[in-house]
Amino acid sequence: MLKKPLGKVATVKAHLKTLKGKKIVAVGDETVLKMLELGKRPHVAVFDFKVKRKKIAKEKEQKLRRAFPKMLELRNPKGTISKRLMLLAPEILMKGWAVKISGEEDLAAIPLIVFSDRKTAVLYGQPSKGCVLVGEKGKQMAEKALGSVFSD
Repeated sequence: MLKKPLGKVATVKAHLKTLKGKKIVAVGDETVLKMLELGKRPHVAVFDFKVKRKKIAKEKEQKLRRAFPKMLELRNPKGTISKRLMLLAPEILMKGWAVKISGEEDLAAIPLIVFSDRKTAVLYGQPSKGCVLVGEKGKQMAEKALGSVFSD
């Protein structure tokens, strides 16, 4: 579903220059780590300690654990969005939590995109291409896709 970008693809650094004053939701280990490297802590961070389905280096995992000592741990089966994730998405956005996903982290972006408001920017990693800043059209596409990947 997220193979086709839901917005503009660029570097995290380039996107951050355009997002002054917005709450940022960062989905994906590389996206979150890059933000931290640039001195910017995302309002919401979603990660699974993997990049391209391979476990990240221990020092990167430790960096995430140090930056987010309290994290919500959620299970999200491959190819779906769990009911628990759907129900918690508005609260995650409101309170600004870090979320460690067991299962598939990529699709966790969808409910966060759908429930985000205009003061919130959602960034997610696009493997081997960069980072996607979700636009209005992307939000509409996420809303349509939600029904096909939601599981209870």
